[in-house]
Amino acid sequence: MIRKKKMIEYFNIEKYLLMVLMIFISSFFIYKDFNIRMLLGYGILGLLIGIQCFYYILKRKKPTVSVIEVIFSIIVLTVGFSFLRTDANRKEDQWVYMIAMIISTAYLFFSQPDRKQLNNIMKIAVISALFFALFVLTFFIFEDLFWNSYYHILSEASRAYADRYIPRGFSPVLGGSCTYTDYVMMVGVGVFCGIFFSLKKESKKKKKIICIVAITILIFAFIVVGRRGELLGVIGAILIFWILTGKGRYKWVRLGGMIGGVIVILGLFVLFLPQLKEIEFLRRYVMTIEKLLAGQDITSGRTELYTQALNLFFSSPIFGIGWGQFACYVTPEFKAIHGQDVMNVHNIYLEFLCEVGIIGAIFIIVPMAYMLAKTIKQFVRLYHFSSDTENWRLAIQLNTASLMIQLFFIMVGLIDPCFSKVIFWAIYALAVKLFSCALEIENYNTNDIFIQTGGNILRKVITTIKRR
Repeated sequence: MIRKKKMIEYFNIEKYLLMVLMIFISSFFIYKDFNIRMLLGYGILGLLIGIQCFYYILKRKKPTVSVIEVIFSIIVLTVGFSFLRTDANRKEDQWVYMIAMIISTAYLFFSQPDRKQLNNIMKIAVISALFFALFVLTFFIFEDLFWNSYYHILSEASRAYADRYIPRGFSPVLGGSCTYTDYVMMVGVGVFCGIFFSLKKESKKKKKIICIVAITILIFAFIVVGRRGELLGVIGAILIFWILTGKGRYKWVRLGGMIGGVIVILGLFVLFLPQLKEIEFLRRYVMTIEKLLAGQDITSGRTELYTQALNLFFSSPIFGIGWGQFACYVTPEFKAIHGQDVMNVHNIYLEFLCEVGIIGAIFIIVPMAYMLAKTIKQFVRLYHFSSDTENWRLAIQLNTASLMIQLFFIMVGLIDPCFSKVIFWAIYALAVKLFSCALEIENYNTNDIFIQTGGNILRKVITTIKRR
C-alpha cells in the first residue's frame, strides 16, 4: 500500500509545470525555424497536463485555483463561447489558437511552483532574453554571417520571412517573427526590473548595475529589431514604473518630467535627422519621423483598418460580426500593398468591439484591466513597504515581471494584434501565474465584490455544464 502511494506521487508534477511552460515559450522558435509542427509542442504540453490530471483523479484531489486565475478564466470563457458561435471563423489557424489558449490556461490552473522553481523560471527567462538579444545584435552587426550560416539551416517559411523583412530594415530574428523575439526579450526585461527593485541594500549596488546593463542591452536589441510598436511598449512600461516609484506628488512631477523628456528627445531627433539617417539600425525610425513631418501615413495602413473595424462594429454593436471574421473584410487591394498575411485590425480593443461586440469586449477588456490594476496596486504596496525579507524580495520580483508583461501587452495592443498571436496565451498565462504567486507569498487578501461576483458566475456556469 505504501509502495502504491509512492508510485502515485511520481505523477504529481504540478511544481514543474510553470517551468515547462517557460521553457516552451523560450524554445517556441524551433517550430517555425526548423519546420517542426507546432502541434507536437502543444501535444507534449497536453501530455504533461494529462499526467497531472491522472494524479488528481488517483488522489481524488482538485487543483487549487486562486481568485485572480478565476478572473483570467472569464476572458478564456468569453473567447471560447465566441469561437463556438455560429458566425465565428473556424479555419485551421483559429483551431490552433484555441488549443493554445486551452492548454496555456490548464498550465495556469494546474501549476503550483515552489520557491525554487519560481527562481528557476526567472533564471530561464533572463538567460533566454539575453540569448535572443545577443542573436539579434550579433547577426545585425555581422549580417553576412547570418546569410552564410544560420539562414541555410532555416525552414522555407523562416527564409521567406528573412528575405522579405531584413532588406526593409529589420534585424535577423529567431522563430521567423520579430514580434515573438521581442516578446521573449520583454519577459527578460520584466524579470531584470523585478530583481532591480528587490535590491534595497547599499551592498547590492553591483547587482543593480548588472541589471541596468542587461536592461540596456535588451532595449538596444528592441531598437535593432526595428518594431516600433514593441519598442514603444517596453519604453512605456519602464516609464510607468518610474512614475509608480515616486512618492505622493512626486508622481506628478515625474509624469511632467517624462512628457518633457519625450518632447526634448523628439526635438533632438528631428534636429539631427540627417546625421541619424546614416545610422543603420535607426533607419526605420528616421523614415517614420520623415513621413510624419511630410504629413504622410506612418501607420502602415492601420487607419484604414481602424475605419473598417468601426464601420463593422456600428453594423453589429451588441454581439459583433463573429470571432475572427474581420479577416474576411480585408480587401485584396489592401493586402496587395501591405502583405497577404494581414488578418487583424492591429488594435485589439477595436477588434474585440468589431468581432464580439460590446458584450464580448466588456468580458475581455474589463478582466484584463482589473488584473492590471490589482498588479499595480500590489507593486505600489510592496515597493513602498520597507522590508528586505526573502518573501518580500521574491514577491516584488514576481509582481514586477508580471506587471511589465501586462503593461507591455496592454500598450502594444493599441497598434498591434498581440492578442491574436498563438504564443500570447502562454506568456500572458505565465504573467498571471507570477502575479498569483506574488499575492500568495505576500499573503494579502484580494477578495472584493468583483472577484466574488466573477467567482459565483463561474461556479454557476460549471454547475450548469455538469448537469447537462
